[in-house]
Amino acid sequence: IAADLSQLYDGGIAMADALLGEIVAALRAGGHLERTLLVVVSDHGEELFERGMIGHRETLHEELLRIPLLIAGPSLAPARIDDLVALVDVAPTVRELCGLPAPHQPIDGRSLTSLLRGERLPELPALSSVLRTNGQYLRALRGRQLKLIETVDLARSSPYELFDLPRAPAEHKDLAGRISPELNILKLNLARQIRAIRDSGGAAATNATLSAETLAELKTLGYVGGK
Repeated sequence: IAADLSQLYDGGIAMADALLGEIVAALRAGGHLERTLLVVVSDHGEELFERGMIGHRETLHEELLRIPLLIAGPSLAPARIDDLVALVDVAPTVRELCGLPAPHQPIDGRSLTSLLRGERLPELPALSSVLRTNGQYLRALRGRQLKLIETVDLARSSPYELFDLPRAPAEHKDLAGRISPELNILKLNLARQIRAIRDSGGAAATNATLSAETLAELKTLGYVGGK
């Protein structure tokens, strides 16, 4: 079953690639490609039984968080960049590359324009979260080497998982049982990021009331649990 699902998933990627090719061809034929900024990004990956599950709502492992981000534009030289960025960085990057004015209200993320032009950015850990179908809430903080996953569930005795990604990219070796300065630092950084989001109004936005139609649509897409 896993092999069949993987082939179906690959087929979906191939179809998306072909459709993107048609868009690029149409832009080139119309003489618009050289003045167009193209951004291709995924919102999440997919579990294909790597840990006995399928979908994208049960874990925060790399098969879900490691996604493609392609940016092409007139002022950008072709390059492959190995750095840690986040989805919240896309909007400020597009704004700067398109020369749009800064928004009146501060937004999350940072522009990656200097990174795209060959400069190195200071490391900022990437924050991710998901509400599982069983009601548990997971959040993860990932750096270039270490990654911390927290399960917000008072019934669980050990709510943290710690992974050394360069040494164990499949994330099958949990290091959270070891008392280490790195683990404590990641815990503090995770708490600081959550507190900063709440202080900036993120918690209010997260708890906003959604319409029945919107909730039904989110459930259909697999982003909200419940029947």
